Amino acid sequence: MCLKKSRISYDAICLAISGKGVTSSTKARTPNKDHTVHQALGKSTRGHGRLKQGVSAERKPMQYTSFTSDSLWSDIIEFAKVKYQFDLPEDARSRVKKISVIRNFCQKVGLAVTSRKYDLAAALPFNPSDIINLQPVVKHSIPVCSVAKDLVETGKIQLAEGMLGEAYSLFSEAFTIL
Repeated sequence: MCLKKSRISYDAICLAISGKGVTSSTKARTPNKDHTVHQALGKSTRGHGRLKQGVSAERKPMQYTSFTSDSLWSDIIEFAKVKYQFDLPEDARSRVKKISVIRNFCQKVGLAVTSRKYDLAAALPFNPSDIINLQPVVKHSIPVCSVAKDLVETGKIQLAEGMLGEAYSLFSEAFTIL
């Protein structure tokens, strides 16, 4: 899982920054590039090949060899238009701060790369050896404990009534539960 995610991240960085595709030596290692494009753009791939009536659509999956920086930018422009009803300006591609994009991308996917000066104008500015760590990115929320919440509310009532000792013990118990 980590190796596959690392390869996808490496390919996406190279493609977005360099403006060129990845070399043929990496073609055999990344099987599902269509999924990667949609994942990078935040699109869901579930039900992608179906129409609203449930009939399977005859869509050709994006071939790895035809996946270029231009096709990625056209997908980004299309995504911005569909999701945000915003037309990107013509010079948006040239105004992108590449280092900021790389940093943001690495933070979002949990990728740690070697800190060095990269030649972003090169065909392949990154090597697989530049990836030093892949950390899982987990989104979560703090679960609510109803017992602790009730104890805090009771403690607030006791505090308002002036019963400091009982309020203190209720607050202490609530915080030990949390």
